[in-house]
Amino acid sequence: TLDSEAAGIDHARTALSTAKTIAADYVQVGQFFQAYFDAEINLQAFTAQNVNADFPAAKTTLTTMKTHVDKALQLSTAPGLPTALHDLMTDFEAVITDYGKLLDAAIAGDDRALLSAEKSIEADTNKMATYNFDKIVADIGAYYKPLFDSVDSEMAKATA
Repeated sequence: TLDSEAAGIDHARTALSTAKTIAADYVQVGQFFQAYFDAEINLQAFTAQNVNADFPAAKTTLTTMKTHVDKALQLSTAPGLPTALHDLMTDFEAVITDYGKLLDAAIAGDDRALLSAEKSIEADTNKMATYNFDKIVADIGAYYKPLFDSVDSEMAKATA
């Protein structure tokens, strides 16, 4: 009976260890998505400011957006995140660079530079539109499913 109880405790400890790993990984995944969505919010604000020719505010927002994208890029290699998210954030950085060029051209009244920046932004955003977020979410789920299954299995053994 003691051996059986000890085995149950060992299974519970294994489940707990795996659950701790999942929790630590999820913290990083959550931090990535927080930075990513902050950057998306900044992008919406930047677009509105740029359309309204509020260039000082647009410059400030662009700087904030770059901070969020840089953070997301650093976190994009968190456990369970597919490489597509790292690639997406690299492409997002290119968009920021090109938006900076667009803004500088608009402030300077340089039509040639403005057209060039617009073409670069169009190419960047077209590339970003190719990312399949349904697949990304499915890949994240597929990474974590065996870990959750392991926790469930070990807890079933612990309580058997």
